[in-house]
Amino acid sequence: MLTTDDPAISAIGECALAAGRVWGLVAPGYRMAKVVAAHLDAISRGDEAPADRFVPTDLSTKLKLLGVGVANVGDVNADPDAHRLVWEDPVSGEYRRLDVDDEGRVLAAVLVGDTSAYPTLLDHFRRGQAPATDPATLLLGPRGGTDAGP
Repeated sequence: MLTTDDPAISAIGECALAAGRVWGLVAPGYRMAKVVAAHLDAISRGDEAPADRFVPTDLSTKLKLLGVGVANVGDVNADPDAHRLVWEDPVSGEYRRLDVDDEGRVLAAVLVGDTSAYPTLLDHFRRGQAPATDPATLLLGPRGGTDAGP
C-alpha cells in the first residue's frame, strides 16, 4: 500500500522502500502513484481500499549517463538458462547483450553506446514474441549478403 510508519502518509518514487528496495526509475514510480491514487480515491469516497498493491514489473529503461547511451530490457539476472548473445567493441565503447529463450524470444537486453535497437528489443520483450529472423539481427541489424566494396 506504500504507507509509511504513519498510515495517513504514503510514499512513492525514490523516497519509498517498496518490495525491499528503492527502485530509482520512473516506471515503478508511476505504478506506485497509480496504486496510492486508487487508495486515496477509495478512502475519499468512504469505500474500502482496493487490494491493489505495488508489484514491480517491467524495469526496462533508456537513458544517457555522462553522454553515453545506456538501455536495458527486462532482467539479465532472471534466467540463468537464457542463451546470451554478446557483441562488444572496446574501440568504440559499445556493448550489446541479448538474452533469448530456446524459441528466440527476448528475455533481456543491455545496450551501452548505440541504443538504437532499444525500441525493437522492448517491443519483442513486451509482446513475448520471437523475432521473424535470427535474434542476432535485433542487436546488429541485417547481416551478410551484400558486398559494400568497389
